[in-house]
Amino acid sequence: MPAMQVSRAIGGKDGNTPAGNRPLQGIEAMAAERDRQQERESRRILKSVSGETDPSGTSLAGRTAKRVGAHLSAADADPEDRIETWGTRIGRVLGMAIMIGLAVWLFRLVFSNG
Repeated sequence: MPAMQVSRAIGGKDGNTPAGNRPLQGIEAMAAERDRQQERESRRILKSVSGETDPSGTSLAGRTAKRVGAHLSAADADPEDRIETWGTRIGRVLGMAIMIGLAVWLFRLVFSNG
């Protein structure tokens, strides 16, 4: 088919589509949807990164100390059940003490002169 007939078959005299007839609308719609999906994904990633970095300025050591304090004080135990709360506190403190004792023993064993 000669070029002139192809351009007329598409809809215009010189190959350009008329303003009212837009055959690329489906492609443009797909591109717009892809852009919206990428924008949603970017916003989700930025939100998770901002939550991890904690914009209030608390350092990693500060957040870790706060989590350890909450863990040892049994903040996740039922506050209505005093026996469960104190049992959890005692168990967690004893577990931490045993872990520190084992770490010290291992350190002395590895670096002893004998």
